[in-house]
Amino acid sequence: MALEDLADFEDLPLRQFACTLLVAIVADRVCTFWQLGDGAICFREAEQEEYRVAIWPSKGEYANTTYFLTDPNASEELEWDSVEMQVADIAVFSDGLERLALDFKTQQAHAKFFSGLFPHLYNKPSGEATEIQAQLAQFLASDRINAKTDDDKTLVLATRECI
Repeated sequence: MALEDLADFEDLPLRQFACTLLVAIVADRVCTFWQLGDGAICFREAEQEEYRVAIWPSKGEYANTTYFLTDPNASEELEWDSVEMQVADIAVFSDGLERLALDFKTQQAHAKFFSGLFPHLYNKPSGEATEIQAQLAQFLASDRINAKTDDDKTLVLATRECI
């Protein structure tokens, strides 16, 4: 395993390289998702309003635990799915944003969370949106968001609703 080799090379325990895994491969009319552990991928199909969760976050045996790529049984815990559709919006985020972006009672995406973010990307030129990155970083570091989570808050947004 490449991570074991890296741990040996760096002379660090493998546990130092523990991480979850979220992968979305989006083609024109099909999308494939892979997930190991927590965090989530949410998406919206073209010409639809509803945001959906690709794979529900996996939690470990105990509270505040999950599965990691470095776990001996990682391949057994890895989940995947493939859907035939044209995806318009996609969000990939770490576990620190789960309580804001997901409704754990219904196991659905919080539409208001995503509908408040994606329109800022629409009709922008494709590529990296540096002005929006700064605004998003400020939003994620705000007292309002920090009052709801003290965990890491990584968020990647992509849309096809461009010029």
